[in-house]
Amino acid sequence: MIGTFKVVHLIGSTKGNYEIFRKAEIYFTELGYIVFKPVFYVYSDYIKNKELIDKMCYQKLLFCDIVCLVTPKHIGESTIKRIEQARTLKKEILVFDGEKSFIYNRD
Repeated sequence: MIGTFKVVHLIGSTKGNYEIFRKAEIYFTELGYIVFKPVFYVYSDYIKNKELIDKMCYQKLLFCDIVCLVTPKHIGESTIKRIEQARTLKKEILVFDGEKSFIYNRD
């Protein structure tokens, strides 16, 4: 929590998914959350900065109250790592379906 606001960290595959991440950002902002979102939506930009982005994503996990999986149909290696880290940190994990969020319960 930052001040009186809870923080949500959006995770998932960014490749071709800018619009759904934007919807999730708006959705959670309207609910009163501070939103940590991806910066790079082009895979080559991510790869060029992978080590830095991975470290930053972990720091975002430490700061956030909730983690939200924005692309549940495609869960890649980095997203699996974030989910495992979130579980280790005992963070609540949600899924965003494009309109609303719900509890993530994939084992």
